[in-house]
Amino acid sequence: DPLTCAVLARETLDGWLQALADVGLHPARVIPEALLLPWPDEEGWSLWLTGERAVLRHAPLAGFACPRAALPALLACVLAEAPAAPPRLFVWGETAPALGLECVPVAGHPFEAAAGAPAPISRPGTYTFQFRHGGLDRKYMVHVPRRYEPTKPMPVLLSFHGGGGHMEYQASDERYGQIGAAEAEGFIV
Repeated sequence: DPLTCAVLARETLDGWLQALADVGLHPARVIPEALLLPWPDEEGWSLWLTGERAVLRHAPLAGFACPRAALPALLACVLAEAPAAPPRLFVWGETAPALGLECVPVAGHPFEAAAGAPAPISRPGTYTFQFRHGGLDRKYMVHVPRRYEPTKPMPVLLSFHGGGGHMEYQASDERYGQIGAAEAEGFIV
């Protein structure tokens, strides 16, 4: 069985965590940026080219980031191990070099595509968004408290319901009190 792992210089991760701590954020988990790219199922893989970096997502729980110059060699390694080559690469950012696969340019930022490209939130309120994942339509809700100011950072609490639940039940202040707490403490939920 394959083993899921991430390779990263410890000093790099420590630097990121310290930068977050300096602004009062203390993450419980860190997700590799490749897993933030959209996963378009069997349609193809996602590639983001930005400056001298390349980020590739080639499976639901697999991907990598590398210097752009190393992309052709690392892609060849992944293709050699893959059960089948993808029909295409969906490419965000800059133009892809010749990689031996059909490259489909995609406008915008890849993280917007992964989240269904909702309009930016610019004022307080409760917002509902929808995206498609695994062949199913999924919905999520975002509550922005009254004291939100778009130019100032604000903490975010991600709250997930259990199996069989739904966003309206989870957002019920009578049951969980998260909306009231967000208003009182000044965080987005």
